[in-house]
Amino acid sequence: MNKKLVTLFSLIIILAFIGYIIYDASTRSGKSEEAEISSDTTYEESWTIDRIYNVSEGVLSSVAVSPDGKIYLGGDSFVKAVSYDLDDLWVLDTDQKITAVAVSGDTIFASTAETILLISAQAG
Repeated sequence: MNKKLVTLFSLIIILAFIGYIIYDASTRSGKSEEAEISSDTTYEESWTIDRIYNVSEGVLSSVAVSPDGKIYLGGDSFVKAVSYDLDDLWVLDTDQKITAVAVSGDTIFASTAETILLISAQAG
């Protein structure tokens, strides 16, 4: 008797759940809840190019910015530090191509395909 009661109770819960799904689907009237993107939104006016910096050491592959505004560049065989005003601070030649650059505190992390270089921000 106990198994029949549990089975009946489970069946009632499942049928109630299915009924709720059908009710919910039928009351939406086919409206999508996805956000609509307005086609007349223009972002081009919001962005302007302030300055351009050309890297002379080789092909650039990564960029990182420290909290104090210094810009660190990594590329073919170099890591370079540039001030916020785009003045060169220092350049460090590397044996391999730098694939990514990150900054944490006073340490610059420059990764190659096989290694990670830890560079002091006071280098040079």
